[in-house]
Amino acid sequence: MGHFFRQQVIGIAGTLAIFSTVAVQHAAAQGAAPPIADRAAGIEEVVVTAQKRAESIQDVPIAITAFTAEALEKYEIRTSDELQRFTPNLVWSNSGGAGSNIGIRGVTDSNYTTNQVGSVGVVRDEVGLNSPVANTFAMFDLERVEVLRGPQVALYGRSTTGGAVSVVTRRPVIGAAASGDIEASLGNFDAWELRAAGSMPLGPNTAVRLAVLGSARGGIYRNALLGGREGEQRLQAARLSLVANPGDRLELYAAAHVGRQRASNRYKSVGQLRPGTTIPCSPVPQGVGNGCVDMSGFADSSDFGVISANFPDPRRDIDVAGGLLKLDWKFDGMTLTSITAYEQNEFVRPEDADAGPANLLDVHIIADTDQFTQELRLASNGGRNDLQWIVGAYYLDETQDGFTAAVFRAPSLIFPANLRGHQYDQDDRILSAYGQLDLPLSARWRLSAGLRYSDESKSGAGESLRANGTAGFPPVGQPFTEADARRVASPAFYAEVPFDRSWQNWGGKLGIAYEFSDDLNVYAHVSKGFKGGTFNFAANVPLAIPAAAANYRRGVDPEKLTTYEVGLKSRLLDRSVLLNLALFQNDYNDQQVLSFLNGFPALVNAAESTIRGAEVELQWQPGADWNLAASLGILDATYDKFILVTGNFSGNNMVQAPDVTASALVRKEWSLGTGRLSAQASAYHIGKQDYDITNLNSAKEDAHSFLDARLAYAFGGDRPMELALYGKNLGDERYCVAISDLSGLVGTGQCSVNAPRTYGVAFRASF
Repeated sequence: MGHFFRQQVIGIAGTLAIFSTVAVQHAAAQGAAPPIADRAAGIEEVVVTAQKRAESIQDVPIAITAFTAEALEKYEIRTSDELQRFTPNLVWSNSGGAGSNIGIRGVTDSNYTTNQVGSVGVVRDEVGLNSPVANTFAMFDLERVEVLRGPQVALYGRSTTGGAVSVVTRRPVIGAAASGDIEASLGNFDAWELRAAGSMPLGPNTAVRLAVLGSARGGIYRNALLGGREGEQRLQAARLSLVANPGDRLELYAAAHVGRQRASNRYKSVGQLRPGTTIPCSPVPQGVGNGCVDMSGFADSSDFGVISANFPDPRRDIDVAGGLLKLDWKFDGMTLTSITAYEQNEFVRPEDADAGPANLLDVHIIADTDQFTQELRLASNGGRNDLQWIVGAYYLDETQDGFTAAVFRAPSLIFPANLRGHQYDQDDRILSAYGQLDLPLSARWRLSAGLRYSDESKSGAGESLRANGTAGFPPVGQPFTEADARRVASPAFYAEVPFDRSWQNWGGKLGIAYEFSDDLNVYAHVSKGFKGGTFNFAANVPLAIPAAAANYRRGVDPEKLTTYEVGLKSRLLDRSVLLNLALFQNDYNDQQVLSFLNGFPALVNAAESTIRGAEVELQWQPGADWNLAASLGILDATYDKFILVTGNFSGNNMVQAPDVTASALVRKEWSLGTGRLSAQASAYHIGKQDYDITNLNSAKEDAHSFLDARLAYAFGGDRPMELALYGKNLGDERYCVAISDLSGLVGTGQCSVNAPRTYGVAFRASF
């Protein structure tokens, strides 16, 4: 891997040097390129707000992949995890536990409990979603999505170490006539979806917009034990937004949203034991259907579409609601902004953890989370050639009441049948101040500096609720609640432990950019990001043991990451080609890593880690009716110093950091009658990766490739309509998007499976 990485980096670095030389010659010979408005052809400019002001994506000296509303539609991106199909070094998987695992450039979360905070920030309309429960939801009626790679310290609410995903919803427009659009689709697995949105004026200075979504999909698995199909999903969501100009200098934006998701949650089993024994296979063969068994003797098949699970109705239920109020006061040369927001979610997840026909282990997670945030910032209104600055303050108060339970209905490999439950209440408060300065040193040189200081505290109490034996347990398949745990728990194992810790952290960024011409610039920066400390709220914490209680109160230290990055952004051949390159190195300290200690999950700190990588993004428009795009991400991510009581993992590959991610797309359009016909095909490749810090075969996944296609006909003139056929994962490639190691408890690994081949027809109309 190291040799492969060095060769790729050398090639990309050489390309950087070549393009820099060409740029100098081009600038000297021709001067600055004409403005985009003067161009008759070329790739359309994408405007982003990554730095809290509107700029061309090519002028922002950081690595960004942006998706406009049109791109989201054409690429068939319906949920946030599908962004990874077109973004280098992004991984996003709906896996087990409390939320999705999101990673950028190898900085990946494994959200097993609901109190964890992501290394990658998810932001909607400038409001950070702190809870991992709400970080993967349907995306509908959007203006744009921006994926920012690398630490985002100064401008995104709280610091992030991996990057940020910024979702910008579509707003009503003051002065515009009433308008709207509707989209309906039907697909295999009894899938259907209906999206509708509309805006209308409410007087000369106010406009309102309503957007709604409803969707459902039938089961993608056949249960060979219980019969029937499972894995269904249902989703409903709505958003109401309002824009008003009460005065010449004041703009108001308000929005409220609700959402409800109901999904069946299933896994495949990765056997770890020799058939007929409780002795581990040595070595454990890789993959589902490897011939090894769990402790009941069950060997799962290699067919990803078939499960053999006895736990009825495992599900992942999420209810969300929230709203925001944003006020912008414009003064001479500056704007004062206030953003007040509230988010709430309820989460219920009973799951068949062993994924087999025996009653070995079921896990239950229940949480209720409330988040309040307030941000105030003052920013200059100067243009790109002026001094630009922004200063602000951010406050977050998140309260969470949660419960997790591991229910062993039969003796495990290490202890008898029992309940291990943990109830907790946590109050998380963050108060931070930040600022960023962008200073033009000359007509071509620009200096950027940012800084954030954060004071975070987490306090509350946790309780151990344990019972030996299964007397009084709810039936298999019924949620195991905190009330159930208190009813059956033994006083001998009960313990309540308060916790209260605070962490002070700072991070920043120093960068410089040089503009060879309007179409080509290079940049370099160093940035330091951090993620706050936390506590282990998994079900296995034995708080009645003094040493365990002390470790519980100590918590998990903040993680810190320093990134060194150089990049190039270019538009070539009369702006028919867009080529962006980046090289980076991440130096990690105290990385928060999910480990399975004695079979149970726990967050621990890896002392030192290093990630090196490269990225290429290319768009080419060889003609008015053609569009080609490609991306490549390369990673070399290892733990340099990582020693636990269970072993030395120094030198191992990082978890969920695939060595390669790549995508390619080709699109062609034709005039047909009074409309336009378009055909599009895209491919996505994700390289090999490890899912456990041990790097054992049982938690490895090989490289996989996927093919999508779309055929559409647009017609209707001033009232455009479109009829489209689409297909995703046409090769029906199946693999484990995550594997959780339960081998020390029940002799199996827990495989979260990707979606199978899907296809359908969609109709869209605007009015």
